[in-house]
Amino acid sequence: MSRSYRPLTTDELAALHAYALEKGRTWKAQLNEDWYHARLTGLLHSLRNTHGPSWLASFTLPPAPAPCELKTFGLGCSLPAGHKGPCHPVDSRPRRGNL
Repeated sequence: MSRSYRPLTTDELAALHAYALEKGRTWKAQLNEDWYHARLTGLLHSLRNTHGPSWLASFTLPPAPAPCELKTFGLGCSLPAGHKGPCHPVDSRPRRGNL
C-alpha cells in the first residue's frame, strides 16, 4: 500500500533546490540525516513532518527554475544585471540615447 502525499508548494520546492545546491550530489542523504537529527527548521523541517524519509527516498527533484527566478527565494540571481526576467523586469542600464 503506497501513501499519497500532497503536492509540494513552490516554496517547498525552492527550499529543496536551495538545499540541494548547497549540499551537492549527496543532498538527499544529508537531508535524511538532518531530518533524523532534527537539525533543520522552517519548510524543510515541515516537510520532514508531512512527507518524511520514505517520501524522500522515492522523490526526484525536478529541474531548478532559472537562476533569476530563485531570487524570489533569497538565493540571488547569477545572470547579468539588466537581463529581462522576474528579478530584473526592466533593463535600467543607461543607453546611449538616454544619457
